[in-house]
Amino acid sequence: MTFLRNHREAIAAMDFFTVPTLTFGVLYCFFVIGHDRRQVLHHNVTRNPNALWVTLQLHEPWECSEEPQRFLVFDRDASSVLLLPRP
Repeated sequence: MTFLRNHREAIAAMDFFTVPTLTFGVLYCFFVIGHDRRQVLHHNVTRNPNALWVTLQLHEPWECSEEPQRFLVFDRDASSVLLLPRP
């Protein structure tokens, strides 16, 4: 908790959640939250997420920002691990 308190202005978190549609499809909702003010920095929805789409979504919140977050927190569920680009 000390790390989170001391560096909250430099931390963002991302995650996915799914929304079932009336036609039995699935929408994947992606969002990025800044921890300093607990505000949603970016969100988007797609039917078919892939690594390129996730990369573009991660670029979007900090495209014109003067000081981007330094740490990105995400869980290690299957969607995050498979869709995140490798360094």
